[in-house]
Amino acid sequence: MRVFAENDMVLDEVASVLNMRLASLGTWSWPSRGVVIEMRRHLNGKYRAFTDPEILDAIFLQYLGVAWQVKFKEVFRDIFRSKAWKRSFPPLSTLENLDRQRQFSEKAYSPGIEDLRQESREELFFLSQLPNGSSSTRIYDDLLDVNETEESSQSSPAAVKKKLMHIIATESYLNVTLHGSHAVIRSDLEWFGPSLSHDSILTVFSFFGVSEQWLKFFETFLRAPLRTTYPTVRHSNQL
Repeated sequence: MRVFAENDMVLDEVASVLNMRLASLGTWSWPSRGVVIEMRRHLNGKYRAFTDPEILDAIFLQYLGVAWQVKFKEVFRDIFRSKAWKRSFPPLSTLENLDRQRQFSEKAYSPGIEDLRQESREELFFLSQLPNGSSSTRIYDDLLDVNETEESSQSSPAAVKKKLMHIIATESYLNVTLHGSHAVIRSDLEWFGPSLSHDSILTVFSFFGVSEQWLKFFETFLRAPLRTTYPTVRHSNQL
C-alpha cells in the first residue's frame, strides 16, 4: 500500500480497475474458492476472525463501506433533526418563544437545557463512530491512535465514554437536587452483530429506499463463502 501511494502511475491504474468494478457492480462476487478466515487469539483470551482478501478487493470494499457510512450518517442526522424523531420535550413553538422572550425580557431566544441535551446527543453520541467524510474514518479499537488529530480524538470511543460519564454525573446531581432521586439504566445486547440475520439487514435497507442493484450487492457481500482455519499448536516431547 505504501508503494502504491508513492507511485502516481500505479494509483491511476488502481483507480481505473476500481472504476471498472464499480461500473459492473451487479456482477461482482467473491472468489469461487472462498474467503479464508483466520482465528487469532488476543491477550484477553478472546478470538477474532481476520480475512486476507485480494488487495484490490480490500480497497474496493473499504471505499464502498466508508461511502455508505457517510451517506447513512447524513440521512439519519436529517431524521434526528426532523419532527419524526420524538424528543423528551418537544421544541417550543413560535408563539411560545415570543411569550418566553416577553416574560424573561429576552431580546432573542436563548437555548435551554433540553436544547443543549439534544445538541450533545447529536454531536457526541448519535452515530458518533460513523465518519463524516472519507478522510475521517476511525480504527476499530477503544484505544487512541497516536497519529490522530485533536479533533478526531474528541470522538474516539474512549473520549465518548468519558464524556458520557461526565453527563451522567451532571444529570444525577441535577435530578437529585430537583426531584430527590436519579436512576441510570444500562442495557447491552449480547452478540448483537452475529445475531442479525441477512434477511433482516436487507429488509431494513429496502425500507430505507436502497435500490435493487445495491441490495443485490449487499446480499452477495453478506453471503461470502468462508473457509475457516485455526492456528495449530505445536509441541515437543523433548524437555
